[in-house]
Amino acid sequence: MDLSEIRCLILTGAGEKSFVAGADIGEMSTLTKAEGEAFGKKGNDVFRMIETFPIPVIAAVNGFALGGGCEISMSCDIRICSENAVFGQPETGLGITPGFGGTQRLARLVGAGMAKQMIILHAISKQQMLTESVLLMTYILLQLMKQVM
Repeated sequence: MDLSEIRCLILTGAGEKSFVAGADIGEMSTLTKAEGEAFGKKGNDVFRMIETFPIPVIAAVNGFALGGGCEISMSCDIRICSENAVFGQPETGLGITPGFGGTQRLARLVGAGMAKQMIILHAISKQQMLTESVLLMTYILLQLMKQVM
C-alpha cells in the first residue's frame, strides 16, 4: 500500500446486514488457554495497528457491529453509520470481558462512567454513541458509502 497516494482508509462490511458481527463465542470456547491468549494478542495487535495507522481510518458501519466489530469501529479515527447500525458487546452478558482493548477504547471515547454503564448493561445504542460523540453522523444505508467517499 502506497501511503503517499492514499488519503484515508475506509473499513466497511460487505452487504447491508453487518459491519462485523464479532467472533464466534462457541468456537472460542474450545480454545486452550494458550490458544485463547494467542487469539487475544492477535486481535489486540490488529486493532492497535488500526488505531495507530499513519492515515485516517473511517469505520463506515452498515449493520451489526457486535463484539469485535464494535471494537474495530472504536479503533478507527472516525465512525459513520447507516440507519440500521447496531452496536454492542454481547459477550459481556456471558461474563466475558471484551478481549481486544474495547473496554479501554470505550472509556477513552465516552468517559469511564458511561463506559461502565454501557458494558454492565450489555448495550451500546446508536443513540448513546451519537450523544456521546462517538459517531460522527448517521446516513441512510444507500447514501453511506457515497457520503464517506
